[in-house]
Amino acid sequence: MRKLIPLFALLLTVPLFSCRSEDIAPTSSQLTSQAFLAAATDAPPSIPQLKVEQVILARNGSNGKLEPVNRPVFKRGESVNIVLLNVQGFQKGSDGKNRFDLDMEVKDPQGKVILSRQRLLGQDGHRNLPRNIARSPSGIFNTTEKLEPGSYTLTLTLYDLVGKGLVTKSKIISLK
Repeated sequence: MRKLIPLFALLLTVPLFSCRSEDIAPTSSQLTSQAFLAAATDAPPSIPQLKVEQVILARNGSNGKLEPVNRPVFKRGESVNIVLLNVQGFQKGSDGKNRFDLDMEVKDPQGKVILSRQRLLGQDGHRNLPRNIARSPSGIFNTTEKLEPGSYTLTLTLYDLVGKGLVTKSKIISLK
């Protein structure tokens, strides 16, 4: 039996994505994001890193809920959700709120980046996380009929703008 996740239970959902040529071009925010990631990677070991309880793939159910999948096989034209469950280790800022953001990247079967988005949360990532845990930050990859069948790699990077911790998780899907 599949466990259903109500859409409203997802704390952080990034905007829907589709593969278009304008999505592939690098932006100035990528440089800022890359600089942050480089600085966070070189952070002293005393700064806690973010930890993820579980990474799941899910499809949109007909009842408005996400349905986790056991096999990562999707049809072209279907939306693929990658969800990080219970991300912990965030630190609060001087205002008592957390500040975090999310990047998403998708690679095609040849390893070419076909989608790269940085700083997807913006101001939505400035909030109070109960117990400093983000319950279910996620990204959505809307596939199209034009994509070739094969294995695609979806990667989410979530980072703490206060404590400088980060976590990167990937899942491989098969597109039929």
